[in-house]
Amino acid sequence: MLKTKAKYYSLQEKKWQEIEIVIDKKLNFDYSHCSWFAIDGEFTGIYAQRDKDVLWTIASEDNQGNLRVEMLYTYQNDADLSVLKDLLLSDKEKLFWYGVLDLAFLMNRTGVRVSHPVFDVKIASRIVRTYTPEHNIDVLLTSLFSAPSDVTNKKELKLSKEFGIPPQEWSETLHQYNVNDVAYLRPISVRLKEMARYMNREEILNSMHRALPEIAYLNSQGFYRDIFSPSYNDTDMQSGILIPSKR
Repeated sequence: MLKTKAKYYSLQEKKWQEIEIVIDKKLNFDYSHCSWFAIDGEFTGIYAQRDKDVLWTIASEDNQGNLRVEMLYTYQNDADLSVLKDLLLSDKEKLFWYGVLDLAFLMNRTGVRVSHPVFDVKIASRIVRTYTPEHNIDVLLTSLFSAPSDVTNKKELKLSKEFGIPPQEWSETLHQYNVNDVAYLRPISVRLKEMARYMNREEILNSMHRALPEIAYLNSQGFYRDIFSPSYNDTDMQSGILIPSKR
């Protein structure tokens, strides 16, 4: 087990805080009291059937409602997935930044057919915030919470190169990068649900999230293109995947 620190901007208190991160080949937190968790994966590619999951970062709350983050390192195939499987099978709300890709990898890695309730922040923003094409986390934080523009401070990282070395040698920048992927998904999801109700788009939002695990399952089985299109051709599978960037 490795413990380190990362920064987190409290949207309630409007100030920076430091949180402890746990990195291990198993999940160590107790999730029995949690009604939700946010999860984000890093991979060696974007084909769930071919490529490998490297790391899963999970955010949740402790008994006092404080944010906590742990990372499950899966790159070397010796990780204990038992707690992760239990979480995926639970009725806890599963929050994603871009869920189709993460869900496909989770299903292939764990063998769990993930089901509702799930919530995809990026797609939800596209449904609710149709007045703008901007749906990245930093934009959502500034527009919905008036947070500083540098909260996530996303940088381009050569993730595959750094993930190939032991977690003890990862940089602070990489730790912060992964924390930012999950730390703000819960408050953003709550705000987007409020907006959906106000705009009378709640049922559209719910319908999308009910369908999302099934779409991800199709992706996990190798059906990446729009198989519902009348012009779909099985030979299109040879030309690659069409999944928008997570970032």
